[in-house]
Amino acid sequence: MDQEDEIGTEEKGGDPIGNPTCFKGEVKNRFSVREAITADFPAVLMGANAMWSESVYSHMDFDETKLIERFYEYTNSQDNRLFLLEQETIPVGGLFASIGPTFFGHELAVFEETCFVLPEARARGGFSILLDALERWAVEEGAKAIVFDITSRVKTERTESKLEARGYEYAGATLVRRI
Repeated sequence: MDQEDEIGTEEKGGDPIGNPTCFKGEVKNRFSVREAITADFPAVLMGANAMWSESVYSHMDFDETKLIERFYEYTNSQDNRLFLLEQETIPVGGLFASIGPTFFGHELAVFEETCFVLPEARARGGFSILLDALERWAVEEGAKAIVFDITSRVKTERTESKLEARGYEYAGATLVRRI
């Protein structure tokens, strides 16, 4: 799936969820999303390191061996996915997700486990394209809900606005206390 390459004939203003203003003839950055493969591990590791450094968990250890295990778990399981966001074939983000029954019953929900978009791709719509892939997968799998947690504190309000504009509602909050 590719993002549209060129804006239409009229000026398009910034939208209510913070996408930038673009003008006729401007070429948008081309993004695509695909499922990660084994050869993607070095890029995913680099992205994970960047994500960790911006996270509330950055005061804790970063274990490359554990990340290798998680990478294979999400790329080789029927119930997990690792969506890789690329800009002109260069990885700029990723989204780890799982699907399973809810706590209370047997119907399926998709759970965003972690998501990261490099700073240079955030303002260009990279997050929305990853979210499109997640939502498409949820529909294809027959899920009844998508659960998306925001835990990084990176542009939290903007992420919340984007999710709310797409119909997501609060179901609680994630609170972390460093000890």
